[in-house]
Amino acid sequence: KFEEVFNGFKVTLYKEKLDVGERVGENDPLNGGENDTLNVGENDPLNVRQIEVLNLIKQNKKITKEEVAIITKFSIETTKRDFNILIKNNYIKRIGSKKGGFWEVIK
Repeated sequence: KFEEVFNGFKVTLYKEKLDVGERVGENDPLNGGENDTLNVGENDPLNVRQIEVLNLIKQNKKITKEEVAIITKFSIETTKRDFNILIKNNYIKRIGSKKGGFWEVIK
């Protein structure tokens, strides 16, 4: 981003968002780390983003859609869509109320 400032200009560079498939870390479940929390087969209909959402739910069953969006840096609309896909395909279900309930991972 270029901006005119005083008698010169200012350049702002933004860090590119990493695709979750580009993550590197020995315990990253998406990188085949030792502490994998979810194994998904080749024929699984989920994408990498949805798998990441599932892993976050497995780590914290009371996590909210808003918290998932913040952690993953996905938009809230994308996160809601991913939750709906996971619910529709019977990967997760909501137990209890919206405020006091939690997510249960089925698959």
